[in-house]
Amino acid sequence: MSAYLIAAAHPGDDLDTCYDFSKSSTVIVPKINFFFRDGTVVGMPRKLSLVTYTKTQVCLGFAPYEPGDDEIIIGNQAQRTMEIVYDLLEKGQGLLLMVVNIVKEIYTLLKENLQPEANFGYYTAFVISCKKAKIVSIMATTNISLALVRLLLSLCLVCSLKEGYAFEEKEESYLTHTIQLSSLFPSTVCNHSTKANERKSTLKVVDKYGPCFQPNQDKEMPSPDMLRIDHSRVHFIQSKLSKNSTHHREMIELDATRLPVIDGSSFKTQNFLVTVGFGTPKKDLSLILDTGSDITWTQCKPCKNCYKQKETRFDRTESSTYATIPCADPLCDIAPHADNVKCRKLDCVYKISYGGGPSSRGFFAKETLTLTSSEVLTDYKFGCGFDQQGDYGRQAGIMGLDRSQVSIVSQTASKYNRIFSYCLPSLSSNTGYLTFGSPSLPQATKYTKLITTHSTLYGLGLIGIGLGGKKLSIAESVFKKSGTVIDSGTPLTYLPPKAYTVLETAFTKAMSKYPKADPSPDLKVCYDLSKYPQFTVPQFSFYFEDGTQVTIPDKGSVVVYSTSQVCLAMVANENAKEYTIIGNIAQKTMEVVYDIPGSRIGFALNRC
Repeated sequence: MSAYLIAAAHPGDDLDTCYDFSKSSTVIVPKINFFFRDGTVVGMPRKLSLVTYTKTQVCLGFAPYEPGDDEIIIGNQAQRTMEIVYDLLEKGQGLLLMVVNIVKEIYTLLKENLQPEANFGYYTAFVISCKKAKIVSIMATTNISLALVRLLLSLCLVCSLKEGYAFEEKEESYLTHTIQLSSLFPSTVCNHSTKANERKSTLKVVDKYGPCFQPNQDKEMPSPDMLRIDHSRVHFIQSKLSKNSTHHREMIELDATRLPVIDGSSFKTQNFLVTVGFGTPKKDLSLILDTGSDITWTQCKPCKNCYKQKETRFDRTESSTYATIPCADPLCDIAPHADNVKCRKLDCVYKISYGGGPSSRGFFAKETLTLTSSEVLTDYKFGCGFDQQGDYGRQAGIMGLDRSQVSIVSQTASKYNRIFSYCLPSLSSNTGYLTFGSPSLPQATKYTKLITTHSTLYGLGLIGIGLGGKKLSIAESVFKKSGTVIDSGTPLTYLPPKAYTVLETAFTKAMSKYPKADPSPDLKVCYDLSKYPQFTVPQFSFYFEDGTQVTIPDKGSVVVYSTSQVCLAMVANENAKEYTIIGNIAQKTMEVVYDIPGSRIGFALNRC
């Protein structure tokens, strides 16, 4: 406690270790433990090791006993908020148990350690006769813990009542994550996820900014401009939800496939990429992994209006397995037609618009899609884009993973049973994975109900958020008014305005020891951590209406621009009617499982 000012001892008792906390908004107190002979360790609630008189006089709630005293007493100050269980009758071997009222005896025992004016009140003692010792345990109603506490439990009870006393700490500690600042920045070498090789039907997931994506030459950090581009994405999600349209087919499971996933920052986007092969011979192209989109599309040659991408565009004329879908074919009906135009001459066309901003238009066609060397999909329906509007970054297209009929999830339903999962890497120098089919998950995986009323997206019954292990005081109706979806294509987490205000206040208070930094264009709460090799952030949790509680990983609540600008990765929606969106930053390093037949979403921590 050397960081705090020493205060004078409190007059009238033996508390002589005192501090002046009047200038400290946050106080760090070491945890005190009691160690018992049988190996049991009981941690004392942190706040209860102190006795507070005023802000200028907060004292250690322990006092020494006089020479000759041979009992240690644990007073009730040290016991508060713990449930203490006395189990004597079942375990006693040759015990004599008496419960007596011994106010006078206790006063005689303690009077040398307390001032005469101390108020003892009523005391109860358990007199326990052991094989070779007689020890008196005193549970006092005084407001201090006398002495490293005269602990009869440490002697006789250990020999005769090995399981006689149980302590359960009920206090909700304020839970935090301590993060090494350097761990927020990628290395120059790609670190591959070992779990990505454990399953047959798996693709690698990569970050576009880092060394794990081969075409990347930029190796740049995320910028506020990239998050600003995300606004049109959010408008697209909100617009899609407001239409509340659903259509998909039920099918059965046979197999599983995993793909690697990378961070997409080198493609000028805050999304994550998977690489798949189009055509015969196959052309490897990197697509955004997107649970908010339906159709899978890529830019094709020849192109009327295409943006600049990292990889060479797919040339449909060079593939022996490419085939257009006739406008009259019933398959044309499952393609998105944002402008209500289905045909270009005799061929089926698609158009998808993202929130009134970016759009993609092209032929709706069939092609061979190679997921892994052993997993090849024939006659896969996709969009061969020849007219793209807006800023997509530099990836080749989008892989649609929503619940619609045209998505890859539904098209592969007979093979993978509409079950898939992914793990997004925390750094651009790490890889994650995307798995189709039932994954093998640890027993600690937490599941919550999938709500399918939110268009073809993945809805969740969010009713609250927590900080530091404690649920924030926000009415459940704030979240229920609009609803919640989880999305792999939206970086930030968007909250109802009322919920965000409460969160911002609590987060700012928890981070008060760190200097504020200038906000980014979209993120209000930022900190300058350039002088802190490590820092502590409060633990963040989601509370769902079925009782499930999911704690997001340590780095899932912040976005890093530089050491001098680390920001809370959560923002407020424009109004209370907009949906809460759990974005991909909050999901990093968790394996998120989408089990559509089981109507559930799962979360497994530390999976990549």
